[in-house]
Amino acid sequence: MKRIYYLYLIIITLFLLLTFSTLFFFKASADEKYQLLGDRIIADFRKMLKHENADLLSLSLTLSENEELKYALIHNKTKDGYSLIHDIAERFREFTHIKTLRIQVLDAEFSIFVQSWSHKWENFPLKWYRNDLQSMSPSQPPKIGLETGRRLTFKSTIPLKDVNSTIGYLELIHRVDPFVDRLREQHINLFVLMDKQYSEKAVMMKNYPILKGYTIVNKNFNHILNKKAKNLDWVELHEKSYLYSSGYLYLLTPMYNSSHKEIGKFLIIVDAKQLEEYETGHEKFSYVTGFSDKALFNFVKYWESPSGSYKKESDNQLFEMLAKLSKEDRSRYIPDAVEILQKYSKDELIDIILENNYKEIKKGEIQ
Repeated sequence: MKRIYYLYLIIITLFLLLTFSTLFFFKASADEKYQLLGDRIIADFRKMLKHENADLLSLSLTLSENEELKYALIHNKTKDGYSLIHDIAERFREFTHIKTLRIQVLDAEFSIFVQSWSHKWENFPLKWYRNDLQSMSPSQPPKIGLETGRRLTFKSTIPLKDVNSTIGYLELIHRVDPFVDRLREQHINLFVLMDKQYSEKAVMMKNYPILKGYTIVNKNFNHILNKKAKNLDWVELHEKSYLYSSGYLYLLTPMYNSSHKEIGKFLIIVDAKQLEEYETGHEKFSYVTGFSDKALFNFVKYWESPSGSYKKESDNQLFEMLAKLSKEDRSRYIPDAVEILQKYSKDELIDIILENNYKEIKKGEIQ
């Protein structure tokens, strides 16, 4: 009888060990799965951030060559400057996905010359609110990224040149909410969380909600998921950067400004259904960016040679913008375009024409 008792005890012990081992293996496998999926989603999310910045930078480079704008700044013609950038901002809001586009022009001392949305802050010095401007100099390249200030927004800052001297700076700005909306179309929820140390200068965000000590920058956040996020183990989330809870994968990744300084966090939330679709479809399509693999390849190729057959990237951007503008706005840039083309040889012009033809899709029958 005693021998049978020990036999049962051994069997039960082995069964428990097997059960615990299976559970441990299952948890380890699940953790590895969520970590792998999280890495993929964050990598795609970073690509979409780069795409957002690239859009804003390309617009800035083109508009920084506008001679009328430079003339207005040099001669302190605020009325003309306001009218010009207000009309341009309205056009881009109407015809592009950047619906919150704002344009402002700063003088050489970083005081506001004109803003496309208001006359209220003209001559206002921005340096106190903008740490990124305090270290900027005319010799620096264009600056693009998320920046803190009175509000946290995407900003692209380009020096305005007259001959070889810097006469001021052109700045394009748009809010984070449209970016969040485009992610939500792919069933990805995003919380843009600014570190509380920037709250003092963020005077236009004083009453924004707080999540775990961070200011929630985007107004279009999901309120139900906000309640769920408050109940998470944030110590574990910070340590692992991912956490699966109640059918949602939570991903926490740093938010950097243009100087690669951490200014907060991105909290990305994906439900179980979308995770499954993402896992099975990732090799064919990037669900976060909305780009096919071919489009991503072309995007990288563009950054390797942004000017294409043009001599300068700014030339390329000018002619791309001309195709998007109305007839009335286009006429303003025609003299600049003619002057640029006169600097190209016949062979160079042929290369440009051929490159543009390759980009078009030709349909029809061969006779």
